[in-house]
Amino acid sequence: SVRSSCVAVFATMTQNNPHVQQSVLEGGVLQTLADVFFAEIPTKESANKGSSDTEVCDTDGKMRSRIVQAMSCSVRGHREGERAFCSSEGGRQVIEVGLGVTRADGLQVPPAGLRRRCLFFLQALLTSDDSTKERIELFDDCVRHVCANFLSVDSEADFEIREMALSFLQRMVEQGNNVLAISQSRDSMVSIGIKRIGEVRKMEGDDREFASYELELWEALIVQLAKI
Repeated sequence: SVRSSCVAVFATMTQNNPHVQQSVLEGGVLQTLADVFFAEIPTKESANKGSSDTEVCDTDGKMRSRIVQAMSCSVRGHREGERAFCSSEGGRQVIEVGLGVTRADGLQVPPAGLRRRCLFFLQALLTSDDSTKERIELFDDCVRHVCANFLSVDSEADFEIREMALSFLQRMVEQGNNVLAISQSRDSMVSIGIKRIGEVRKMEGDDREFASYELELWEALIVQLAKI
């Protein structure tokens, strides 16, 4: 809990603060954060002990989520910081593990909070003004994973993650980024979208209102997919 609080303070210090971000970059702190992230990955044995065991690692993903937040705050809006993170294999592995592209923790799926944080960070990196074709290609596997796993209610129960994924992919298509990776999944995405649109349109009352934004995102994305 102490380390988690320290990481939260660190994130606050670095956010939108170019001077501190530069110090982080020059001091190699991103690698330190990555090392702590991987040290917190629980094993199957520790996960089975339950969250009440003080020896258990970060089974609920809160510590790792804060580490990803700190990394995000450390580089977003800082050209060299973003470049350094994306060119770092360790940095990319944090995103891949956090999204579930790579299963390094022996668990079925990373916690929802961690997936949300990594998806937000991925979107920021790939839709940044300083993003390049080469940067986007480094995260091709992540984009394909989002297309395949974060859109359907059957594979992703967290509505916030589905909405974030839809918004992210829509922006990618609008910007003409990574169209190849997205277009390869287009048919399955459209199939999922048509099914979900039909489900939402049949809803009534609070359920319909709750899903209205997801419906809006799906309709916009399908229009965009038709253009590629």
